[in-house]
Amino acid sequence: MLGTAVYWHAAINPRCGVANVWVDNDAGVLVDASNGTNTNSTPIPEILFARSGLEPGRLHLINISLFALGELGGPYMEMYNLTCIYIIQRPYDSSFEWL
Repeated sequence: MLGTAVYWHAAINPRCGVANVWVDNDAGVLVDASNGTNTNSTPIPEILFARSGLEPGRLHLINISLFALGELGGPYMEMYNLTCIYIIQRPYDSSFEWL
């Protein structure tokens, strides 16, 4: 992924598990996609992970792996979308351009 920010779009879902998410081999974070739900909860689209401030101009590696069963025993993870944002600051002024 080339960009200065990344967003993992999925759902808060009682049937989902816990993912280990890391960028560029950092320590990573655990994300329980079933946290705060009950067995009758309807899945709710959500950004489950966001990281900004990534070094511009280089490739970044994002890893999202199933780590454990969720709070309610969910055995899988959902992936709706990965959004990568690349911001270029123009050298001649202070404005930004979104790509």
